[in-house]
Amino acid sequence: MSSVKLSTISTAFGLREAIKDQQKMGWTNFVLGRWTPLWQKVQQHYLDHIKSKRSSKRWASAIIEKHLLTIWDVWQFRCTIVHGPGGVKERNLNKDIDQDIINQFGSTSENDLMIDDQKLLRDHTLADLQQKTIEEKRQWLRSIRNAIRSKDLDDAADDQQPEEELGQTSILQFFLPLP
Repeated sequence: MSSVKLSTISTAFGLREAIKDQQKMGWTNFVLGRWTPLWQKVQQHYLDHIKSKRSSKRWASAIIEKHLLTIWDVWQFRCTIVHGPGGVKERNLNKDIDQDIINQFGSTSENDLMIDDQKLLRDHTLADLQQKTIEEKRQWLRSIRNAIRSKDLDDAADDQQPEEELGQTSILQFFLPLP
């Protein structure tokens, strides 16, 4: 029974023609708000049939606007999921930085650092570092890597010091009276 009513509606108001015309224009155009003018005519036939004083032009404008706002909301939701705080990219970045911290924390000992820089290991636990923000994690990684580089440079400078410099006397000895 309902199929009879639907069949009657689709032919009486021109719904089939609107669908066919939209098919020619393309359904992508429909999604983008470019509808065939026949949709407005179908609505006007329906409004005339129910003796409504509403405007089919207003209906078409309102429904297209609502449709575009819905598409916009879906787009913003998708962008938030991918790019927003806690989104896919941020979670992947956080995971990569956590792995860098695990590797750095596991491969660095206090002997690899100068005394002043050893606090970078003593003052933090792995769990503590993983709870920090991405920027705080990056800062810790930069600090520990710079501290290791500083120690390496200091050790290299000690190794390259000539033998005669190692046995040099202090400048204070120049002020002692001569024997």
